[in-house]
Amino acid sequence: MSRRWWCAALVLLLTCWTVRAADPTPATEDQVAAAVGALLTRGAPAFKIQPTPRHPLVRDAEKRYNWACEVVVAAWRYEVPPLLLAAMAYREGSYRHTAEGARGERSTWQIMPRVAKQIAAGRVLPAPVSGCTLETSAGAAICAAALLRAGRDRCGDWGGALVYYATGSRCDAGDSGQLQFLQRDRLGLWAYMRRGQP
Repeated sequence: MSRRWWCAALVLLLTCWTVRAADPTPATEDQVAAAVGALLTRGAPAFKIQPTPRHPLVRDAEKRYNWACEVVVAAWRYEVPPLLLAAMAYREGSYRHTAEGARGERSTWQIMPRVAKQIAAGRVLPAPVSGCTLETSAGAAICAAALLRAGRDRCGDWGGALVYYATGSRCDAGDSGQLQFLQRDRLGLWAYMRRGQP
């Protein structure tokens, strides 16, 4: 059984079980793969993103599709817009699972290992999150989607959820120029990817 078929079946199954209130028209794995490919090959001058034609997800369409599938499955599991999760992954770690931040953040979503353990143990959402691990790309996608969902539940909107994702406690960017930029940038890149701009 091919991975593409398995992914499509899993996404269809999750669609039947999930109320898709997170995004009125959630992206499929094909749409996420296309948006990621377009972002990497064309760049996004409005967001100061240069084209990166040598990126592994550009050179290997199957790898890009498989990554997009992991994003969609995690996003739909936690009712998070898949393209928002993909936009965050670009800004946090340039779609590189091995990315490491200066303070020890890991994966393309730049999650602290202690936070991933808290998510997995059920200290962020009401129940433990199975599959949340920074050891695999799919596990990191689950951690990121669960953390973003916790932010949405606490803050009420995706802008507040992004601030919560970055801080672990706040919903409002307040006077912090860095948090205001983060919020504006991620939401803007998400909108850009949804429009499919060249």
